[in-house]
Amino acid sequence: MAFLLVLERLSPVERAVFLIAGHNRVGRLLAGVIDQIRQAGILIRPTEINGQPGAMFVDPADRLVNVFMLDIADGRIQTIRSVINPHKLRHLGPLANLEDLHRRRRG
Repeated sequence: MAFLLVLERLSPVERAVFLIAGHNRVGRLLAGVIDQIRQAGILIRPTEINGQPGAMFVDPADRLVNVFMLDIADGRIQTIRSVINPHKLRHLGPLANLEDLHRRRRG
């Protein structure tokens, strides 16, 4: 299983792509991410995205934080894609303020 994380800041020009491969590495990363999600009060809503299973992550005010999409082949998860770019998410509804979420999590 691979985990492809695509982060794009406020500018669509700035882009960083990280690929993390292997069940153990992906599992450890997701465990850490889930802990941060809980601390920020983010809710996970299962949904279908582009015909595949996925999830929408929303803040306590029901504003979208990011989206996970699962690529499935032969009945197994092959890739998890995370999209956090506000320019790609705004058509899905109101967006969370990521800076506020980071500040709240840090205390």
